[in-house]
Amino acid sequence: MDTSNFQLRRATSDDLPALVAVWREVGLAPADLEPSFTEFQLVVGPEGELAAAIALKIHQGNGLLHSECLPDFSLAERLRPLLWQRILQVATNHGLNRIWTQESAPFWKQLEFVQPDGGQIAALPDAFRIKAGAWQVLPLKSEEDLKRVDREFEVFLQQGRAKAEEMKSQGRLLYWIAILIALSLFVFVLIGAFRTMSRNKTQGRGPVPASQEPAVGASANRSSAA
Repeated sequence: MDTSNFQLRRATSDDLPALVAVWREVGLAPADLEPSFTEFQLVVGPEGELAAAIALKIHQGNGLLHSECLPDFSLAERLRPLLWQRILQVATNHGLNRIWTQESAPFWKQLEFVQPDGGQIAALPDAFRIKAGAWQVLPLKSEEDLKRVDREFEVFLQQGRAKAEEMKSQGRLLYWIAILIALSLFVFVLIGAFRTMSRNKTQGRGPVPASQEPAVGASANRSSAA
């Protein structure tokens, strides 16, 4: 088969029905893959048919190669190099440091993927640890560069944690300040309400009735008569 007129590209929403059909055909669960269908890189035939697909999940400078799909497995030898060409292009564009995979086909092992040692496996992102299995890793930069990147990333994470803790402390301080302000306002309102009630109570007594006032004129008249 002549593959020179095959197209390499990322999956779009228009490709989702074909992807779902292929996932089911090769025994993958569509419900698990649909949310991240744009991770899939495709080989599309001249008639627009989906010839091959594989996903590249990107996280923190690492790539996870997973969920290879080959509807016609007899074309694997011809189509896998096209998939790998596309994967390398995407990895370069994103400046990836390593590509990880659990794909077991001999083709991937021939691409200088190696079993990671203890130091390398420590760099495997937790987001990639979805299922148990043997890991293979392909470093895309020199070991010295990778160690420097890992150190810089660890410093970045520590700074992020320190900043988050600082913001958390500031948030707690602001919380208690807000509580004190609210309590102060509450006490102020209570004092104002108490004063208002006291004033209204005093005013509610009103003037002394005339019948209760001493009859000053009458007392004077009685004194004169005497």
